[in-house]
Amino acid sequence: TDITDDEGITTVGDAEDRYRHRIRARVGLDAQVSDNLKTTFQLSTSQDNDPRSSNQSLDEASTRKAINLDQAYADWTFAQGANLVFGKQPYPYYRPGQSLFFDSDINPEGVAAKFERGILFGSAYGWWIEERHSDDPADDSVDTFVAGAQLGFKVPVGDASSLVAFAHYYDCGACQNRD
Repeated sequence: TDITDDEGITTVGDAEDRYRHRIRARVGLDAQVSDNLKTTFQLSTSQDNDPRSSNQSLDEASTRKAINLDQAYADWTFAQGANLVFGKQPYPYYRPGQSLFFDSDINPEGVAAKFERGILFGSAYGWWIEERHSDDPADDSVDTFVAGAQLGFKVPVGDASSLVAFAHYYDCGACQNRD
């Protein structure tokens, strides 16, 4: 029987225990444009434009390997402890250690406002997922997007630990019944 793994790679029967030679590389540049504006640009390896992994398999007879735009964003500090980030950016909210819900390789595309003052922190964000257009006026051409917000606090506990609590809400607009 054929087996398809979480990366969409189909193997035949007993080939489930694969041993692939893989590489993963990232290179980035941060530029402090002014006292309150920083820009970041990062490239990474990628296979099949997969947003969840920058791994690249070493196969296919020494073919050229893809390099993709991983991050490209501007971070504007508009007040002490508050900033606005726009572009292809890292997640703008607190995520616990090894998050099961938000893959750390994914860099969303959109706008985020973040703040951190004392023990309080928070963010509000909007991301574009996919543009949908149809020339048919009867067709639903609403773009897919995610909007959300998080509010929390971080209290130091001892010298090397902290207690973090937060509430996070997000909604995926125009995501239902989409391929």
